[in-house]
Amino acid sequence: MRLGEVMHAVSGNAPGSSSGVAQFDISSDGTLALLGGGALPKMITELAWVRANGATEPLPLETGSYLFPRLSPDGSRFVVMSGLDQSVVIGATDLLPTSVGRVHFPVWTPDGSSLLVAVRGNSLHQEIHRVRLAGGTPEPIVTGAHLLWPSHVSRAGRWLVYVETHPVTGNDIWMVELGAQRTPVPVLATPANETHPMFSPDGRWLLYVSDDYLYVRPFPGLGREARIWRTKATSPIWAPDGRSVLFMDHSGGAARIMRLPANTSGDRVAVGNSTVMASGRFGGTTPVGGFDVTPDGTRLLAILSPPPSPSDAPQPAALQLIVHADLSGGARQ
Repeated sequence: MRLGEVMHAVSGNAPGSSSGVAQFDISSDGTLALLGGGALPKMITELAWVRANGATEPLPLETGSYLFPRLSPDGSRFVVMSGLDQSVVIGATDLLPTSVGRVHFPVWTPDGSSLLVAVRGNSLHQEIHRVRLAGGTPEPIVTGAHLLWPSHVSRAGRWLVYVETHPVTGNDIWMVELGAQRTPVPVLATPANETHPMFSPDGRWLLYVSDDYLYVRPFPGLGREARIWRTKATSPIWAPDGRSVLFMDHSGGAARIMRLPANTSGDRVAVGNSTVMASGRFGGTTPVGGFDVTPDGTRLLAILSPPPSPSDAPQPAALQLIVHADLSGGARQ
């Protein structure tokens, strides 16, 4: 039996997806260590409505690898990433969606006519483009040397905030004016891990996460930031009326979507007592979002993680050893 035949025989059909790198190694004495199947787990999720009472209603879509759902400004359509190729689908909230191409992390413009999306540019550069849903050539907005994650456009349509993943400082928050100038400006580029930037509906405040804690700061000024939640959280968004912040909290085991009252009428944000809006198997968060809320604030569009697997379900790939592989072409077991 040759080495290639040995690898095929023991790899089996273990679940998982390829990581893009070799999943085996051979020691100097001919021992082969092999990880069968895919090194990355397959992410199977559902897209669902979550009501104010916590009830969930899956959308009529096939289960798949959904991520980053975003509702249009009027609530009539949605975009969501789907599949390992990170394509984006779009459609009415009560119909099966259709694909609009292989782009990443779509963000709506306030008029609902366009999406701002991340695409791979020339070489290893990442770019953010404006894609008009009526058609036409995508319009470059930002070009960077590192990963770029579009996050939110201000309600007036003037500013885009996004996250850049830098090899030294980690995730940083940047902004760019969506006019003729288009000069990217760092908002927060520190050793801390800064993610999930979101404008308040009135445009006066920027909500974000820094090292897993929720903060707000004035926008566009350089006023003092304030931490508004005492434990770690993720995926914050403003409620459409601007009077509360919604976010995911994992401190109690199961994921909970929390509502935190926030008064933004003064020169600082005053928060009230939080309440649990829903709890369950919510997942699918990224550095720029995990769920969205309808314009009337009554429902959430969220990603549901799969329930626990039954005991007889296929198990993840396991490391196997083939002792004394013959590097000249044969194999001894």
